[in-house]
Amino acid sequence: METKFTHMRCKGIQSLKDEMSMEFANVDNKIRTLENKMLKYESDLHVKNTTQSAINENSSQHKLVFKNITHDTSDMESLKAYVNGVLNAIGLDFNVVDVQKIGGKNNGTTNNSNQSKTVLVTFSDGKERIDVLRNKRKLKDTEDYKTLYIETDRSRHERMQEANLRRIIKSIPNLEFRGGRVVEKSD
Repeated sequence: METKFTHMRCKGIQSLKDEMSMEFANVDNKIRTLENKMLKYESDLHVKNTTQSAINENSSQHKLVFKNITHDTSDMESLKAYVNGVLNAIGLDFNVVDVQKIGGKNNGTTNNSNQSKTVLVTFSDGKERIDVLRNKRKLKDTEDYKTLYIETDRSRHERMQEANLRRIIKSIPNLEFRGGRVVEKSD
């Protein structure tokens, strides 16, 4: 009887051992699956962050806005050549990467092709952008470009904040917004 009991106990322990081994194998497989999912998620997140940082850097760090361009620019290549001519006029010897017309489209109310345009200009790096900002004051001395304005590219949110600030300052009697700063009115 005791042998039978020992044999049953050994058989029960063996079946319990087998069940535990199967459970451990299942848990191990689930852990590997989770690890693979985490690695895939982390690599996707890294790619997304890299792409997002590249987009953010490209969004305004390498761009300037050229306003009041009156030159008739029917295609992008002639517009690019015009902007490169502006850069040469202020003493800079590099070319732009890309130009885009921005602003409202001609909705058919006017037929004036010489209407002033706003152009978003992309440079290859931030140093070129800073060089243009440093030398833009030379435009007032050139006859062809004295009415051209160069500004930094700002997001819609930044433009809205500045417009709201201008409205608030306008309502205060002894303050005015001049040159991007709030100053007391000089009478």
